Amino acid sequence: MKRFGLILVLLPVLAALAGCATTQPVYHEAMGAFGAGRYRIAANKLETLKSDTNDLNYPIYLLDAAYTSALIGDDQTAEAYYLAGLKAMEQEPSGEITAVNAISPGEARFYRGDQYERVFAHLFLGRVYFRRGQYNDARIEFQKADELDISADNQTEHDVTLAHYLLGESYLRLDDANDAAVAFRNVARLRPEFPYSYYELARLARGRGDFDEAERYYRDYLQRDKNPAPLPLKDDDVQTGVLAVVVDLGDGPYRAGGATNQKEPADYPEKGARITVNGRDYLTYKLDAVLPHARHEAGKTVHAAKEAGLTAARRVLEYYAYKKTGVLILTDERDNRRLNTMPGEFQMVEIPLPPGVYQVQMNLLDAGRSPLRTQNIGGVRIQRGEKNYLFLRGWTGWHPPGGMAEPDRQY
Repeated sequence: MKRFGLILVLLPVLAALAGCATTQPVYHEAMGAFGAGRYRIAANKLETLKSDTNDLNYPIYLLDAAYTSALIGDDQTAEAYYLAGLKAMEQEPSGEITAVNAISPGEARFYRGDQYERVFAHLFLGRVYFRRGQYNDARIEFQKADELDISADNQTEHDVTLAHYLLGESYLRLDDANDAAVAFRNVARLRPEFPYSYYELARLARGRGDFDEAERYYRDYLQRDKNPAPLPLKDDDVQTGVLAVVVDLGDGPYRAGGATNQKEPADYPEKGARITVNGRDYLTYKLDAVLPHARHEAGKTVHAAKEAGLTAARRVLEYYAYKKTGVLILTDERDNRRLNTMPGEFQMVEIPLPPGVYQVQMNLLDAGRSPLRTQNIGGVRIQRGEKNYLFLRGWTGWHPPGGMAEPDRQY
């Protein structure tokens, strides 16, 4: 009877271990399409994996599907996937998954992710809300990204500059000038060479009547931006709008033997982007690299369920050790899985434009500023006094750039 009971304990564990193999081919097909820039095909394939809740890679499928859905402009689906993916990584798993986590090697456990992956999931969800005009929801997600982005000892922060900048933009749209100024000052502290935080701080200082401070910030901005915009005396004098292009550049960090790879983001071929609109070229400015955020978490993947299920797992292991079968051995082998849609860095440019509808071209550039891939985005509307954001994926994929078709339209 004792042996029969142990077999009953193991059956769901073995089933969960075997479950991930059934969906892996579909996932690899989806990532192949993603790497080739075929985001709609990738999204459709990832859609088929959303019901596999006991698959050990389930959170990966959800978060990669969320990012891909956002690229094709399906914000409603992206929101649902991000919420479900974050919940799957953060909630207490089922008893079956708990047992698997406790007695399985790294890649045979239910995926819990690294902290930096949750940080960027909140950032990306915030971008979805921001694009939909849900600025308070966006603010909450950007703040969550900032709060989570701290090392395991709760002492070392690795702030995501883009989260602070978009947090400031959200506060502006919520008519909260004081908190917007705090966010933009954080951007200036984290990335002092980035021009646009100084422009926003100059606008805010002008708005509260502090013209000396506005002049100082505007001078800081002029020293950094190659294509500076004028600073009107008041908002009513603004005759243009702004196109803000955020480029998710390159390929994100990967794990090998549990440690996050040590290569710098510059090791992938994409070094920057040139945005062409209205007959002029604009180069993007660097905001963040993902690798430093991943590196401080390297090898520290959280497996809370392993601890939760350790007592029951020991009984199973003791039984198998007694029988000397060698089946299912407790191990500290690291998890080498990752989110395959993660970019390597974020770059950005802001372009003042007269009101109208524009064709925008993005050229990904190598180290010599030669184009690697060209992408065209049409129908971009600019309105007077407003800033319109484009979030684009700037990556040549897992294949050589030559001969590749233009990616699906991004928004």
